[in-house]
Amino acid sequence: MHRFLAVAFLLSLFGACDDRPGAPTAPAATSQPKPSAARAGAPAPSPLVPVALPSQTLQLWPFSGFGFDQPSDPVSLIWIGNADPRALRSALLLLDGDRTAFGFPDAFPFNCAWHDDPEVQPEVAYTSASGWVGSPIELECGMYDQARLHLRFFDVGGATVGGAPFEVYIPGTLEHQTISWELAEQIVVVDFLRSGLLDPTVPLFTTGPINPSPFGTIPAVIYNGIPAGL
Repeated sequence: MHRFLAVAFLLSLFGACDDRPGAPTAPAATSQPKPSAARAGAPAPSPLVPVALPSQTLQLWPFSGFGFDQPSDPVSLIWIGNADPRALRSALLLLDGDRTAFGFPDAFPFNCAWHDDPEVQPEVAYTSASGWVGSPIELECGMYDQARLHLRFFDVGGATVGGAPFEVYIPGTLEHQTISWELAEQIVVVDFLRSGLLDPTVPLFTTGPINPSPFGTIPAVIYNGIPAGL
């Protein structure tokens, strides 16, 4: 079975300076996962996949979901090193939407800028070390009622994992349809390259396959209405 690879980012300890606007002032996250009631009360999901990283091997549920063991999006992004989700958020909020140097057109949605997204349905993720964790920091790039990238950060202790679907709005509803995880991953990769946070020696690498592809389907009525430029 073909499987998605995850992109792993190695962030430099000194990549975020204290004088940058919006830089977090709270203490950085430690490598120890935080206990929670959810961790104690909910069983482990299946499958758990080993993901080898330079400093550890995560036993990871390769999805995030709106409920325990209910996959919604594949995990496709992993941050290690100085990977506090607050620092990741600050780095993206500082960027404009100009990605033309990386081959993206200066046109919506490819020139979107990141902003906070007060999502009413937070997702959860799981590793064997952290148990179930939520995503208090969620970002959006694009427009809710048109098209957007939606990025969630899950602090699993010693690493942050996430997924970023690119989705289009379904008119007349409160729902979105994911049309690509690969496009969203490409834009997130470009933006962290632009951020200056990555370790210059090994800025990023791909993991082994961790989750199944294809994942999900696009209804024909939605797929046929996607603009040709996407």
